[in-house]
Amino acid sequence: MSNTTDRDYTTGSPRRHHSLYIEEADFVIQVENAIFKVHRLFLSKDSNVLRDMLNVPQTGGSKEGTEESPLVLTGDNVSSWESLLSAHYDSPCFNSANHTERMLSILPLAHKYCMVKIEQDIIEELKTIKSTDGHVDLMVAAKMVNSDVLYKEALRRLTSSQARLTLDQAQRVGLEAYFEINEAVVLGLETRLSYANTTITTARIALEKADNTKCQRCTLPISWRCTVCQHIQTKPVLPRI
Repeated sequence: MSNTTDRDYTTGSPRRHHSLYIEEADFVIQVENAIFKVHRLFLSKDSNVLRDMLNVPQTGGSKEGTEESPLVLTGDNVSSWESLLSAHYDSPCFNSANHTERMLSILPLAHKYCMVKIEQDIIEELKTIKSTDGHVDLMVAAKMVNSDVLYKEALRRLTSSQARLTLDQAQRVGLEAYFEINEAVVLGLETRLSYANTTITTARIALEKADNTKCQRCTLPISWRCTVCQHIQTKPVLPRI
């Protein structure tokens, strides 16, 4: 069996993970067909949910958390756990070359298992990325954690930047969000156009009134300033006879 096939844990039979089966660790979990052996302390220190799962009283003859009877985490995917565990055992995921991808992979686990500190750190890190891709990532994260506040912030960033989303970016945010973004951009353009028209109208009125601008004392025409370009216009003042 090739390494590529052997490392595809969505197929085949349950087997030890190629790099995250830590021999000296003390607890075994199974995600899809990957068997991870990790330290119980790591699983429980950041998550009350996992801590409660580890402390469930055992019944029957087999103790859960061993290779013979691993704790099976249903609904999770291997890639997310690989990102989370490698961030703990190898190097900080925030400093890796593909850190954004890894953060978004970890975020669903952090939210599901109430890893509050990890979830907050990921979201704060995503907020620092000032690019269209970064705003899209923030919107994807908002959907993952079901945060309306975060969703609105990502929407505001995307509309204010007036970026045209690529097909891939549009697919990531979803049809509904893509429609909202375009609608907000169009509304913003209409608002600015309306403001420009109002400014032009005001300037025209000022020009029309300029010919009738008189000095309150001598009733002769006086200088006035254009409300558009701020240039001082001067009409010739004839001497009084």
